Amino acid sequence: MGSRSALIEKEDADIVISIAPLINFPATEAARKRDIPYLLITTDNDITNWIQDFDKVHHQFFEITTGTELSLTKDLLLSKNISPCKIHPIGLPIRADFFEKKKCNKIRQEHGLHNKPTVLIIMGGNGSELAYQYAKDLAEENLGIQLIVIAGKNADLLNSLNEIVPHPSNAIYSVGFTEKVSDFMAVSDILISKPGPGTIAEAIQMRLPILADNTSSCLYWEEINQKIISCYGIGEIVEDRSEICNQVFEYLYDKEVKHKIKHALDNMPPNTFHRGIEKIVADLVKKNFLYKFHQKASFTKKGKFSKSSQEKWENNVLIFGSLSKSS
Repeated sequence: MGSRSALIEKEDADIVISIAPLINFPATEAARKRDIPYLLITTDNDITNWIQDFDKVHHQFFEITTGTELSLTKDLLLSKNISPCKIHPIGLPIRADFFEKKKCNKIRQEHGLHNKPTVLIIMGGNGSELAYQYAKDLAEENLGIQLIVIAGKNADLLNSLNEIVPHPSNAIYSVGFTEKVSDFMAVSDILISKPGPGTIAEAIQMRLPILADNTSSCLYWEEINQKIISCYGIGEIVEDRSEICNQVFEYLYDKEVKHKIKHALDNMPPNTFHRGIEKIVADLVKKNFLYKFHQKASFTKKGKFSKSSQEKWENNVLIFGSLSKSS
C-alpha cells in the first residue's frame, strides 16, 4: 500500500480512477488516507475480481461504474455493503465511434463490400483458429451471404482466410487488425464471437444479434456475458459448431426470429457511459472538495466560502474541465 500512497502523493491527484481488477481495496485505502475520492470503472460484467475485500471499504468518497444492470451484479455489490447511491450502472466503456451514426453505403464502397446479408466473425484481438473454422463452414454452404472476418494481429490466420474458396452464392472479406470494428458491425446482420465483455457491449450498442461461441470452455469471468445474451434474448450460445449454418440461416431469413431479436435489442438498457462519466467524476470531486472545506472550517461566519476557498474551487473546476475536454 505504501507505493500506492507515495504515487498518489507524488501526483497530487484530485481523484483516483481505477480501471484494473484485484488491487482496488488497498488502493481505496491509500486514497482514503490522502482524502482523495476513488472511482472504480469496471470493464467486465463479472466484477468478482474487481471488488475483493470490499466489505472492508471505509472510503466515504468511493463510487463504482458497472455494465448492464443485472441483479447478480447489484446483489454482489450490496452484499459488500456498497450503498446503491455509489453504484452507477452506465455501461462498460467503449469507443466513441460506436455511438456515431453510420453511412452504410459509404462503408461498403470503402471496403468493396456487397449489400447482402452479412455475418461478422471476431474472435479477439489476436484472432483464433475458431474464426477460420466458422468462416470455412459458412463460406462453403449455399447461404447467399457475405462474411467479414477480422483476424486481428494474427497474420497466419489472415493468410488462411484468404485461401478459403467460398460457394458462388457467398462472398468473404478478411481484414487484419483494424480500428473500424464499429463500421463493420454497422453493415453486418449477425456477429459470431467469443463472449468477451468489450465485443458484447459493442455489439449491443450497434444492435447486432450475437451468436456466442461456447464450443470450448470460456473464461470464467466471461460466463456472465453468456447469461446476458440468453437472459435478454439478444442472441444464442453456440454449443455445437456443426449447427452454425442452421443458426445463421434462421437469424438471417426467419422473419419471426429477426423481429424477436430486434425487439430484444431495442429494449436493452442503453449504454450511457460516454454521456455520464464526466458528470460522475466531476460530482465526486466536488463532493469531496466541499466536505474537506467544511471539515477544515473554511467557511466564513456568514456561511459562505472564504475568498481563498472560492479561488481554489474555481481553479480545481477549471483544471478538471480542461483535462476532461481534451481526452
